[in-house]
Parts: sequence; structure tokens; C-alpha cells
Amino acid sequence: MAQFAVTENAGLQLLGGYLRGLIKRDAALAGALLDEALEHPALAAWFPVLQSSVDIDQSALGRLHRSIELSNAQITTYYGLAYGRVSDNVPGPEFRDLILAIARQPGGCAVGLEMVSMRLHSDRSEKREPLPEIREAGRLVLAAFEFQKRDERASREDLELAIVVAASLTGEEGALVAKALCRKLMMAAKSRHISGHDDDDLVKALLKVQPLVTLDEMLSGDPESQRASVRLFNDLLRFRKDVFSVLEDETVISWCDRDPTVRYPLAASVALLFKRPKDGAPHEWTPLAKQLLERAPEPHLVLTEMVNRLRPSSWSGSLASKLEGRLKLLDSLPGAGSPALEEPMEAARTSLQARIDAERRSEQEEDRERNNRFE
Repeated sequence: MAQFAVTENAGLQLLGGYLRGLIKRDAALAGALLDEALEHPALAAWFPVLQSSVDIDQSALGRLHRSIELSNAQITTYYGLAYGRVSDNVPGPEFRDLILAIARQPGGCAVGLEMVSMRLHSDRSEKREPLPEIREAGRLVLAAFEFQKRDERASREDLELAIVVAASLTGEEGALVAKALCRKLMMAAKSRHISGHDDDDLVKALLKVQPLVTLDEMLSGDPESQRASVRLFNDLLRFRKDVFSVLEDETVISWCDRDPTVRYPLAASVALLFKRPKDGAPHEWTPLAKQLLERAPEPHLVLTEMVNRLRPSSWSGSLASKLEGRLKLLDSLPGAGSPALEEPMEAARTSLQARIDAERRSEQEEDRERNNRFE
């Protein structure tokens, strides 16, 4: 250790490789070297990296807890414990306690999240049922998690959150944590710390394991909060991420029936209402769209949301042609022929046709100006 410390440009990978080889031949000596590194002036800052070079046993757990207490190493150096399956054999209670100790440190929640997600990944790969303490560790990390402005880890963090949610937040034990996580997510969306394409895996996992809790939390609150929720779900759809695909239509309808006047229009504003049955085919209404319109106590409010959803947020080519396709889709809306919807349907057709005509005139004018420039 002393020689390594004074060697210029010495590499941790070299020392880590040496420890991996040494522990197979002389575990006692390898342990003594790690004991020395724990408080060595030049190596203490990198001790978690060195310890993660070998599998974690009881002695290693003691060193890691001591390292956390000493605070000589930056919390990010503990990320190595997530990889190489070095933590796979740590017993459930000890793994949970280590995660808790790390997550309590400033910036440690992200490290704990990655460690739990990788342990769950190993369990899935080996077709093992996660230990109760691993699920508990997941709940502890999720309860402490705070959404921050996203960096290059955004996509990875979204997947890690989804993995831990799926394994840890089932049943009554997970409901309270899921509720708090939804609230934090919506606060982040409301403040625009996150965008629609950041957290699709997380939202899908929450809807799958705690559907009613998630819908309650993400689509409740004051009008401003509801608008933020609708914006988040619509952003996800805009990036072709249909998080509602994990829900049975019956689940959505059951949720709506708890407060039908408010919830049926809300559901119509966020659920996937139409899609192409195959590439290149015209859009068709989903079965859920038909149920929302037919079961709503005030179907004209649901129709208003459906018409709003017909307006494309992005397109290529002619917008007028795109809107003409949406007008045909409107005409095929199941249940729209009821007497109660006759007037709002006619108003929607008239409005959409007027926009088509205006866009067509604008496009023709642009074509004339473009042709004149080249004459």
C-alpha cells in the first residue's frame, strides 16, 4: 500500500486487479491490505472503489460502514458496489442496512437506488425471488428520492426507478411510498424540472403496481396541478410512450366511476384514444375511447377533450391533409351519433373544417411564393 501511494500515476484498476487475485490465494492478507487502505492518507478517499474490487463479505461490510462514518471518500465512489455482482451475496438484512447508511449521506440516494436496481437485476437474471429486505431497501430509497434537474443519467435513472418500483411498491406496503413518489414527480413536472420523455418507465411501473393510487395522485389537486399532469401524460404520448398501455380499460373506467363528472373528461385528456392498427393504416379509435364517451354523465365534456386531442402537436408534410384525416376520424367516433352530442359534434366538424380550409389556403400561398422565387 505504501509503495502504491507514492507511485506517480498509479492506477486503481491495477491495485484492484491485484486484490482480486490476492484474495483467492491469501484472503487474510487481502483483508489486511483493505484494512490499511481504509484510513490510509492517500487511499482512504478511494477505499470504496478498492473494496468493490472483491466480493462483499462480513469483514467488507464492517469496513464500508466505517468508511461511511469517516466520510473520507466522496459518496459517488460507492457506485462501484452496484457492479460486478460484488454485492449479490450480501444477506438481505445487511444489504438493507448498507443501503440505508449510504442513502442517508448527501447525494447517497442515487447510489443506493443504483445498488438496489442492480441487485434486483441480478435476481431477475438468476430467476430468484428478491428477498424481503431487498424490497424494503427499495422502499427506503424511493421514499427518500427527490427529483432534480436531469443530467446525462436521466434515462438510466428512469429505468432504475422503474425496476425498484416494480419490485418494491406492490401491495399495501408500497401504496404510501407510491403516493409520495407520485406527488414528488408531479411537483417536479409542475416546476418543469423534468420533461415528458424523462420518466416514462417510472410512470408505467407506478401505473402497473399501484394503478388507482397513481391515477389519484397524478390527476388530482387544483386546476394548475391537473394541467401539469395532463401536460406530462401528453408529452409522453408525443414521444410515442403510451404509459397507459399497462392498464386494463376496466381499471380506468373503475377509477373514473369514483368521481365521474370530473374524471371522465380527465381520462379523455390523457389516455391513448386512437392509434394506427398497423404502419401506414388510418387511425382508429380505441375501445377505451368508446367507453369514455358512452359512460360519461356529461359526454359533451368528454367529446371536447377528444376533439382537442385530434389537433396534432407535430407533423410532417401538409397540416391540412393531416387535419383532413383527423376529420374523417372524428366522423367515425363510436357513440357520437347520440342526440345529446348532435350539436357539439356539428360544432366540432365546422371548427375543424374551418381550420383545414385556412391551412390549405396558407399552404397554397406559401407554394405560390416559393414558385415565384424560382421564376
